[in-house]
Amino acid sequence: MGRSKASQPERERIGDTVVRSARQLLANTEMVMPDDTAELAERANDIFDRVIRPQVDVEEDAHKYVAIDTETEDFEIDADQRAASDRLLERHPEARGRIFFRRVGSPYAHHFGGGLREERSE
Repeated sequence: MGRSKASQPERERIGDTVVRSARQLLANTEMVMPDDTAELAERANDIFDRVIRPQVDVEEDAHKYVAIDTETEDFEIDADQRAASDRLLERHPEARGRIFFRRVGSPYAHHFGGGLREERSE
């Protein structure tokens, strides 16, 4: 297969159109988690509050990943998400598919998009 013979400006225009269309689609889409995912997240957050938070040094572990097995309530904490997951799966290989990730100090493992900005008073 050969490369497209479209000129550079034409490729950029086509790429821009695709990006703009994707943004419009996302802006008009309500993001809803499937019920099983929402239940997994709810259970993991409950486990974090009951079991993990009392054992975590928020200062030392801030922003580290927490991998939570939502069935056994076992967990691993590491700055590397993959390392936390791998250690948890070594102990519980059957946990694949029921591990939930979040960060110490945040209910989310990852954030997409920009942050909030404070309004400036002039």
